[in-house]
Amino acid sequence: MEEISTGITQVVSFRLGEEEFGVHIAQVQEIIRLQAVTALPRVPHYIEGVINLRGKIVPVLDLRKKFSMEEGHRTKEGRIIVATLEGETIGFVVDAASDVLRINMDAIEAPPPILQSVGGDYIEGVVNIEDRLLLILNLPKVLNRDEARKN
Repeated sequence: MEEISTGITQVVSFRLGEEEFGVHIAQVQEIIRLQAVTALPRVPHYIEGVINLRGKIVPVLDLRKKFSMEEGHRTKEGRIIVATLEGETIGFVVDAASDVLRINMDAIEAPPPILQSVGGDYIEGVVNIEDRLLLILNLPKVLNRDEARKN
């Protein structure tokens, strides 16, 4: 794995409101423009529905809703990040996809322990990049199947 041998990881950064997040590039399949999402009945509030991505049905969730953030207005900068999680393809609606960043693994700090009790287990690490904080998400924990079944 490149990360281990070089001490560098690559992260796709994106915005939700004023906050900047990132996911490991190895988990990202592609980034697409917002498109019509077909709603589904009786799903958790943060699941927008499904899209048809070149013949494959892909569930799409809204990270703002998942993280209990204030709903924002969708703009032309909005994107769906299509990721592969545990062998499944899923899309995440974000306000804007930013950059692919190369981050020194030593620069990634663990999230403060107090966050664990308030949903911080979604956060894998925190990086200070040029006076801005980037929260690196733990994607498998963002969509926990057991949690989705309870809703």
